[in-house]
Amino acid sequence: MRYEYAFFDVDSLELSKRGVTFTCHPQATSISEKLFEVYGIISAIAAPLMFSIDVKGNVPDDKRQRDFLSIPISETEKEWKKSIPDWRKFYIKREDLYDKEKTSIFNNNKNAVDCVKTINSKEWIVFGNGIEHGVDHVMNTLFGLVHTVKYIPELIVPGETESADLLDSYRKKWEEKGAIPITYNDVFLMAYDHKY
Repeated sequence: MRYEYAFFDVDSLELSKRGVTFTCHPQATSISEKLFEVYGIISAIAAPLMFSIDVKGNVPDDKRQRDFLSIPISETEKEWKKSIPDWRKFYIKREDLYDKEKTSIFNNNKNAVDCVKTINSKEWIVFGNGIEHGVDHVMNTLFGLVHTVKYIPELIVPGETESADLLDSYRKKWEEKGAIPITYNDVFLMAYDHKY
């Protein structure tokens, strides 16, 4: 597999209380309209989307048939790897360990790294909810795994205990490491380029 783009959504989504549809995490409601438009574009260009759900949010139940592949926490489970080529959406499972560092996505689910490597995208585009142990953790892990890391500043919101200006200091760190900021409109251009 080789994709031009892949996307990583950090904790923007959760299931509705009835467990039927996805909704925005309360912290991400301010960007919900743009988020769902971006999800539509990701689907239209058939780009891979990895996503996580905040450990305090409503998470998918494996008993239901859904349009994504669940990436298990257990490293002894191997069967899911064979299914990666058949899917475009990947849900990264996590446990709530009451420790932010341990709950960070790639620390909590070692299979997530294998999934990124198998998807083998030239560029990863990151957005989401929560900066320090969320988006920053994902960005730093991707720097060591993939060729190009981009992010969408207007689709990144601080976590509930983070200040609104925290993103500015993290942006500088990411860009010093080679991350490229893109706009919400740039995602629309991807759809245009893909279509024509």
